Amino acid sequence: MKAVGVFTTLGIIILLNSCTSKHHIVFSKSKIDYKALWRYFDLKDILQATIISHYPAEAFCGASATGSISIVKINNDTIRVLDLCNISKIEVGTIVKIYPAEKPPFAVSLPTSTATFIKNDTIYETPSQIDLKILKTYWGQIQQL
Repeated sequence: MKAVGVFTTLGIIILLNSCTSKHHIVFSKSKIDYKALWRYFDLKDILQATIISHYPAEAFCGASATGSISIVKINNDTIRVLDLCNISKIEVGTIVKIYPAEKPPFAVSLPTSTATFIKNDTIYETPSQIDLKILKTYWGQIQQL
C-alpha cells in the first residue's frame, strides 16, 4: 500500500512540473476573425478537383457536428470546401469529386489551420495565409476517385 502512495505522489509531482512552461500563448496579434472573411456560394454541379490541403473533421459527428476543410484547385480557380462529418484523410494531389451540399442549419465545428511561431518566448497563433487569401467557400461532399 505504501508503494501505491509513493508512486501516486511521484506522479503528481511529475505532472505539476510538466505543466509549467516558459512560453505563454497569444492567440492572435491582429484579432482577425478570418472565417468572417470567407464568402459562401452554393455549388450547382458535381466538380472534379485536386486537393491542395485537407484538414479532416476532428471527431465523428454525434452530439455535436464536425466538418472538414479542404482547399482544392479546379481549373484556374482555388476554393475552400466544407464537408460535414468528413473524418477521412486525403493526401495532397489527390483527385476528388465534389458533390453539392446545403449549408447545415446548425453550428458545425471546423478544424483550425493556424500558423504558430515563437518570438521572444511567446507563442503566437495567427490565421494561415491560405485562410486569408482563399475566400470562396462552398459546402459539399468530397469523394476520392
